Amino acid sequence: MLFLASTSPRRHALLHAAGIEFTPCRPGDEVGGEGSPREKATARAESKASQAEAPPGSCVLGVDTVVELDGEEFGKPRDRVDARRMIERLAGREHRVHTAHHLVRGDATWTAVATSTVRFDPLTPDAIEFWLDLGSWEGKAGGYGIQDAETAFASLVDGDEDTVVGLSIAVLRELLRRAAEEGPCPPS
Repeated sequence: MLFLASTSPRRHALLHAAGIEFTPCRPGDEVGGEGSPREKATARAESKASQAEAPPGSCVLGVDTVVELDGEEFGKPRDRVDARRMIERLAGREHRVHTAHHLVRGDATWTAVATSTVRFDPLTPDAIEFWLDLGSWEGKAGGYGIQDAETAFASLVDGDEDTVVGLSIAVLRELLRRAAEEGPCPPS
């Protein structure tokens, strides 16, 4: 059984849609991490998985998603002002979205990062205010969800949409395959 160290409803929905059985568990505390946005996401995914509240020896997946523009990391906006800053910076530009996956079973670990490229249409100040009023920016890296109907201004350029949503099913399947080579995940 896979334990998902995440409370994200979007990650839960992706796993359900893919037919992957899992049990959600409370993730470990996030660490700040050093280095590039991709490296920081990897450190946070590792921290979430290794410190999660799951039975010892379980297969635990930690995941972290960040948006990167010009080397700057855009996580979840703290508030509306932060969301406006992010959307204004992303408008009319391409950026990368990194989703780090860290699978732990006992002392064994497997890590992979998926990266996708997204393009935002140019946005007027009124369009940004309308977007902010919807509240769809809350709890999402970069302040948007590409899967949301109201985010028609964001289009996938390269990679897969699941990565942008917050969990690459293809990457997870590969990590589970690699882990299975060393034995199955124990039942919960």
